[in-house]
Amino acid sequence: MDFGKVASVTKALEESWQMLAGTALHIVPSEQSATELPQAQYFAIPIHTNDGVERCLVLQISTSLLTTLTSAMFGEPDDSLSDEQCQDAGKELANILSSCCIQHISELANGEVGLPRLVSQHEMLNIEHSGSLAAHFLADSANDVLSLSIIEPSHP
Repeated sequence: MDFGKVASVTKALEESWQMLAGTALHIVPSEQSATELPQAQYFAIPIHTNDGVERCLVLQISTSLLTTLTSAMFGEPDDSLSDEQCQDAGKELANILSSCCIQHISELANGEVGLPRLVSQHEMLNIEHSGSLAAHFLADSANDVLSLSIIEPSHP
């Protein structure tokens, strides 16, 4: 992947988080995907590009960060949030972050984002192991982790 615009990608990801959650989150590029968290939700979203390679964006977000996001998006206290609301917020975040990547990573330019879906930890690992890590962005503060991986097929 062309990382000539890494600063613009991370800035767009951070601004999107700030807009949705109302809090700052420092996101950096990373060489490897995050380790699996016991308290996390996982979302996958296909990205179809003009080069015919179907990539997949995988979002791993700690339960605490997802709760912060969901509370801000729905304007409700943490203890009143439903699982469905958290899943909806996670899917929306995956959608918005994938759009940021499409706008700032040349290999994804003019790509089309598919529908985000909640996946199990096992399925997330299968997706990550089915291809190669094309790009990865990470926000890690204490136990609050947001991991965004772009996976492309090993043999496009």
